Amino acid sequence: MRREIALACALVIAGSVALLTVLVYFHSREMLGAAVLREFRAAVAATAVLTEQSLDDVKKDVLTFTGMPPVRGLLRALRSGGYDAETQFTSEMWLEHLAQIMISLLRNNPDYWQAGFIDVTGRELMRVDNLDGTLTIAPSNVLQKRADSADFSETMKLPPGGVHVSRLSLNREDGRIELPYRPTLRIATPVYDWANQIHGIIFINLQTAGLAKKILARFQSRGGQSYLVNPDGSFLVHPDTARTFGFELDHDYRLQQIHPRLVEKLRDTEVFIEIVDSGELKDAKAHIHGFQKIQYDPNESRNYWAIVYEVPSSIALEPIFVQRNWQLCLGIAIALLGAIAAFFWSARMTRPLKELTITANHIASGNYDRRVELSGKRNEVRELSAAFNQMVEALVTAERRLANIFDAAGDAIISVDQNQKIIAFNNAASQIFGYRPFEVLGRPLELLLPEDAAAVHQRHFRAYGQEDGSTRKMGSGREVSGRRSDGSTFPAEVSISKTFERIGATFTAILRDVTERKRAETDRAQFVINLKNAVAEANRNQAQLKAVFHAMEDGIAVLDMQGNVVLLNEAQARICGYPDPEEMKRNLTYFAGIYELTEPDGTRVPVAGWPASRCLNGETMSNWVLHARRLDSGQEWYFRFSGAPIHDQEGEQILAAIVTRDITEFKKVESEILRLNAHLEKRVKERTAELEAANQELEAFSYSVSHDLRAPLRAIDGFSQAVLEDYAVQLDETGRQYLNRVRAGSVRMANLIDDMLQLSRVGRAQIERQIVDLSSQADSVLTELQSAEPDRYVEITIESGLEAEGDPKLLRIALVNLISNAWKFTGLKPGPRIGFGAVDHAGERAYYVRDNGVGFDMAYVDKLFGAFQRLHTENEFPGTGIGLAIAQRIIHRHGGRIWAESAVNQGATIYFTIPSNDSTTVDEYAGDE
Repeated sequence: MRREIALACALVIAGSVALLTVLVYFHSREMLGAAVLREFRAAVAATAVLTEQSLDDVKKDVLTFTGMPPVRGLLRALRSGGYDAETQFTSEMWLEHLAQIMISLLRNNPDYWQAGFIDVTGRELMRVDNLDGTLTIAPSNVLQKRADSADFSETMKLPPGGVHVSRLSLNREDGRIELPYRPTLRIATPVYDWANQIHGIIFINLQTAGLAKKILARFQSRGGQSYLVNPDGSFLVHPDTARTFGFELDHDYRLQQIHPRLVEKLRDTEVFIEIVDSGELKDAKAHIHGFQKIQYDPNESRNYWAIVYEVPSSIALEPIFVQRNWQLCLGIAIALLGAIAAFFWSARMTRPLKELTITANHIASGNYDRRVELSGKRNEVRELSAAFNQMVEALVTAERRLANIFDAAGDAIISVDQNQKIIAFNNAASQIFGYRPFEVLGRPLELLLPEDAAAVHQRHFRAYGQEDGSTRKMGSGREVSGRRSDGSTFPAEVSISKTFERIGATFTAILRDVTERKRAETDRAQFVINLKNAVAEANRNQAQLKAVFHAMEDGIAVLDMQGNVVLLNEAQARICGYPDPEEMKRNLTYFAGIYELTEPDGTRVPVAGWPASRCLNGETMSNWVLHARRLDSGQEWYFRFSGAPIHDQEGEQILAAIVTRDITEFKKVESEILRLNAHLEKRVKERTAELEAANQELEAFSYSVSHDLRAPLRAIDGFSQAVLEDYAVQLDETGRQYLNRVRAGSVRMANLIDDMLQLSRVGRAQIERQIVDLSSQADSVLTELQSAEPDRYVEITIESGLEAEGDPKLLRIALVNLISNAWKFTGLKPGPRIGFGAVDHAGERAYYVRDNGVGFDMAYVDKLFGAFQRLHTENEFPGTGIGLAIAQRIIHRHGGRIWAESAVNQGATIYFTIPSNDSTTVDEYAGDE
């Protein structure tokens, strides 16, 4: 009966598969053809999207220029006869600014070969050329008039925000085609002012050689051809360069000559593709061809390009035919194998495996309460289902437990950046080192290291940063030492991981104070020695040995030379899951069938390499970490093994002692800490992006302040002056004084706005470090002040040869503010003196500006560097109270410090430091302001 059922199943399966294979064979032509058409339609669509995206990028670039400050300033100058009164710039100065921005654009976009500005008369006011990688501003004698150009007239008709895209053609200069040929696409937009009056156009000329390569590359790589044609079928891009733009060279090269059917479809179809079994023209072969239109002109739908392609059928369909033949062979093989295996395994395996699959899908969907129902006979599938249920229980339990692991971690967790500045410090680290987190964050890691270990640490840190691995596990590296806040040192064990961000590498260390463990290891070593003596004198010391043996927290097992466990303590039995130590007194071969040992990286350890086996072979080991799993229950641990052979008085080995420590929970905590560290790095990136957005908003606000707040102030000052000039006779002395105070207030407000903008700019300016002659700059500033007040004599002392590494522009601004303050506050002092020099302060050079002026009370020194903070009234000494705040921000941007010393009527001294670029970076102090 069994043979008949097997034969019937085989015949049914073989017949079904054969019938299905035949049906697939006859049906595959149509399906494979449709699949090929979809593939090629997707390929041409991707090429079209790439082309449209390239054009959109150019449109966005040309529109961006219309809103830039140089263009807006140029419009103001053009409306005012060539001079911008608001910024005191001429139109030529604004055109120079615009040219520099366009040079940067052309440098970053090699396909842009021209960009410029044309006024309303069609005359080029400015043009930037990219000639074979050389960026130049065209001199005035080569600028052209474009008034007769159709592209100029069409662009001038567009509303604000409109973009004109020209026809793709060869570039012409003075009516002649430029050699070598340069296929060019012209994109332009009109420029309107705030009164909706047009003043010209911004244009970018794009050479399309790179775009042509992208269009041809996709289908040439498939063994076919592709073209770009205009609405009348003329070739704009052709594999044969002689046919490209042939219509402009008086050659009649058109798509009609090779694909007349496609030309007919171009008139009323956006996308078209078909398989041609026989050629359209004589001697043509079967192929796949088609096209997709690209609407490049946003203002006229009749202006378009079409990407046309053709691929021989023999090339396009060959991989699919091979795949079909493989399917036929595979169907036959499946039929034979299925018929053989169906009778034996289908009914037996399908039901429990299906239940297991359904349960896994439920759990993957978030239903963690679902489990596999265990029923039927005990077999491999039932055991797999039981193990699956245990695995799910363990994962759910671990997920709930790990939520609080980070806060409860008993090991120190410390993260540093690539400059070894501490950026994370947990509670356990505070307890171990004696520092509170805010006392160490931002400080160098050497704070936590003994002084004699700092240099060695630097070498190891650099070497580890160049390693390929991302982690260095605890116990696998060198021993380290830590230094507590009271100066005491302690031994430590550390596990390190590194991750990489845009700004550099981040290193996280999990550190454990192993003082007690070192003491315990010493105790264990002494215990082994005691154990050797105890074995020789077992009768006399048995009671004492047993008490010490079972009091150990680590597991201890003693084996004889045959691998039999002759002695073990309660800790060893408890670690391995045995309530009774006597149950573990088995031979090593028994445990080889119960446990599996692997290295942490998953490498299986054979029984001959187990710690017990190695100690029985006379080897001594310490702190060997292994992963253990019970084969019957699947329970898993991480153990740290140490061991040594035991010899008798004659030196012959008689036993082996193994010490075991369960470190499973520590491994789980270590894994979770690494995961949390990755999450923290993600949050840092998100906050960095938010900070960049905020800086952009601040820059926009500053721009608004500089332009929008000045106009009302000028109006107040102007009208007040007009009243004084035209109506002075009608006003009494009090009225004239009021108006003069209004004018003085508006001037003071304008000065405040200027100082606020300068304070904002120095906080965002890019620092370009170089060697700056501070003595020369100080002399220049004092010379300018003396020239402004030639009748005033001041005794000036400048120490020569003082240099610093920094940004020359910003440092000059700082010196102007500091020295101007000294000049101002010595104005009422007989015999005024001002000096500039340098002194050594706490091991570094400190520069100073010193005067013998009115000075100030040191009780108010905290207000000195605050914005708008004044220690003297406006009537005594004029000013906005922001000069020292600007100087402080510049010094902080350079990574330095600034402070003051003074006494009332005894003068004042302002000190500042400028560290070299090797000792600090600008970014370290970027957040101070």
